[in-house]
Amino acid sequence: MSADQADVPTPREAAREQQQILRSLAGPDMDGPAQKPLKKPVSKLRRAIAALGWLGIAAPLFVCVAVVLQVGRVPQLSLMNYVPLYPLAVVPIVAALLTRLRFLALPLGVAVALWVLVLDGFGFGIGTINPPAGMRIRLLSYNIEDWHGTNKQGFYDLIDDRRPDLLALQEVWGPGDPNDHRWDPIRHYEWGKTDGRHVGLLADFKPVRYEKLDDFGNAVLVERTGRQFWIACVQFPRGIDAVRAWQFLPTESRLEQGRFAEYLKEWLVGKPDVIVVGDFNAVAHSWFLRSLDLRNPWISTGFGVGGTYKVETPVARIDHVLIKGRITPLFSDTLALDDFSNHRGLLFDFAIDEIPPQPLGTARPGPSDNETPP
Repeated sequence: MSADQADVPTPREAAREQQQILRSLAGPDMDGPAQKPLKKPVSKLRRAIAALGWLGIAAPLFVCVAVVLQVGRVPQLSLMNYVPLYPLAVVPIVAALLTRLRFLALPLGVAVALWVLVLDGFGFGIGTINPPAGMRIRLLSYNIEDWHGTNKQGFYDLIDDRRPDLLALQEVWGPGDPNDHRWDPIRHYEWGKTDGRHVGLLADFKPVRYEKLDDFGNAVLVERTGRQFWIACVQFPRGIDAVRAWQFLPTESRLEQGRFAEYLKEWLVGKPDVIVVGDFNAVAHSWFLRSLDLRNPWISTGFGVGGTYKVETPVARIDHVLIKGRITPLFSDTLALDDFSNHRGLLFDFAIDEIPPQPLGTARPGPSDNETPP
């Protein structure tokens, strides 16, 4: 076979080559219109999971709207006024991951989660501010539960260790034995008063004025660092009835809480700088706490849930420090003592001044000895 014959294609090869040329010239429509790929059928399970995801985002959103708009104030959503919302914060994020439109659902879920945490008074603070020397004031608030605990000495050691300028006590049902040497740390305070619903206020300086707040607390006008401010210690009535709460009925204690909240709102009028501290028997998103229009310093200077009840597993923060006016929060913490009370204590450092944010360890110059603070 000659070389010329070897280069000649066979009829089959020639037909195949011609077919390829025709295909390239005619395009994909030579064998008919191109077939669209079939969509993969969506299973009922995936549809149910996606629906569950959107429901998981909508449910916390609905709860937040209900809380903000005070829906159910009468009946006052009795159970919700005592149950924290922060466990709901993880629901919209997890639910967003179950949906197919994650690019839309995930930002929405994160936004709802943050809103839940803000309503619940979740602490986002990560540091403290150093004020000028002599301007820091320390407050310790503690529900001592009738001194039922056996660790009274631990409480006195706590006072000696933390050295609060102001001591606010709730449920002071019994004064204890005044001859007991363990009362010495409390007797070291210059002024003290127990009144109202067995709440006590003690200070290492004499107040300018004292007032009784209905049957729920007492208040003093004090002067420090050249400024005057009010501090009120309150003990709100217990806010939940296990049977009626599940039926979402207005309990008598709930109505009593609302009545005292209205009383407290009237008392706050005309008082520019105020601290209200104590056992409110309600979480931060409760409608009557929000109706007071006071700031919660735990959000800016505390961190986390900050639960105060019960002491072993503090899932709810029902003890609060609330502020108004030129009270500048510096530091917030919760303290627990074993075998002392079923509540945790609140430690709050503050100043009566406008202190701009500054890095930890720095402080603006304070007034000189011959200069009167503005």
